[in-house]
Amino acid sequence: VERIVVNFSNPDPALGAKRSEPNQPHPVLTDLKVRQAINKAIDRKAIAESLYGPTGVANCNVLVVPETVNSKNTTCDRDVEGAKKLMSEAGWEVKDGVATKGDKTFPALYFQTSINTLRQGEQAIIKANLAEIGIKVNLKAVDAGVFFSGDVGNDDTLNKMYVDLQMYTNGPDGTDSQAYLEGWTCAKVNSAATKWNNGNDGRYCNKDYDKLFEQYKAEFDSEKRNALAIQLNDFLVNDVAIIPLINRRTPNAK
Repeated sequence: VERIVVNFSNPDPALGAKRSEPNQPHPVLTDLKVRQAINKAIDRKAIAESLYGPTGVANCNVLVVPETVNSKNTTCDRDVEGAKKLMSEAGWEVKDGVATKGDKTFPALYFQTSINTLRQGEQAIIKANLAEIGIKVNLKAVDAGVFFSGDVGNDDTLNKMYVDLQMYTNGPDGTDSQAYLEGWTCAKVNSAATKWNNGNDGRYCNKDYDKLFEQYKAEFDSEKRNALAIQLNDFLVNDVAIIPLINRRTPNAK
């Protein structure tokens, strides 16, 4: 699944050594309604049709395979007016293309991904989408060899996530999703103490998710286990821990 990861920590360089540490909450993205607004504003259909063609379909699930864990409960239709309403409920009024709260302007979000023609196309669409709800986005493209590396000395890796949003593709290594879903638990949060390589690059931490994961981890009945996997998927989607975009596919050879 191609997805946007939301940074729940604050990547502001002014924080120095505390930058993007889990105990430094993000100033705007910790607000669920803001995350929901961003999610609702994105035009997945345009991304799929204009950039992916037969190689990808619009998607809003974390888990897509096997079919038994692909949730039917989620929807991701674009709704700009609904997104603006959510921004308003969060206290941000959108006027003349700018979201403001009192005398404050919504901070520009830095959005990074790897250097790839397809991904730069996605970035451009998403930047335009978020501009419609008053959110300015600054784009950053990083060499893939750096972005996907675990180099603790490089500030441009996805693990450090010194930005507000980032985009890449991954998925479970096999048919069982336990190790994959564990990646959103509090214990897996990236930090300087874990050399930024613990797995949870968005620093997402929710005790209710952890509790549900422990239940899933202890379940051995396959049908009940699949049902719990779907619940975990829905939890992440509804809490906008990440923003799934595209179910990437390989076309059948003909």
